[in-house]
Amino acid sequence: MIKLKDLPEDVRRRINIVATPSERTPKERQPNKTERAHMKKLEVWRLQKIVVWYAYEPMKIKCAPSMYYIPDFAVLYPDNRLYFHEVKGPFIRDRALHKVYLAAKVYEHFNFWVFQYDDKYALTKYYKVAHV
Repeated sequence: MIKLKDLPEDVRRRINIVATPSERTPKERQPNKTERAHMKKLEVWRLQKIVVWYAYEPMKIKCAPSMYYIPDFAVLYPDNRLYFHEVKGPFIRDRALHKVYLAAKVYEHFNFWVFQYDDKYALTKYYKVAHV
């Protein structure tokens, strides 16, 4: 897997403006079953060369003075577009997406996507989060 430091310089510059890489230790949060299902999908896409790189919760994005959003996945596509994927299960509450919508509003130049999986961990729908 490619690390943040291995990304092209222009992509690193864009990331460092809005995000700080989080320090990971083995005791920190691990992906849940739904996020692991999405990680498997991303790995298939990486092998098919649809995506270049992905990382699980690699950074914090500052949305407000004391509010941060940690995207489930950061995904780099071959044309150097950086997307953030938020993964949800079958039932999504409005408040669960509040930070995603806020981040999309504050950082209009990034793409935020929500991927919804059913209770059997099959992808049921996905959509781009539009900034209002």
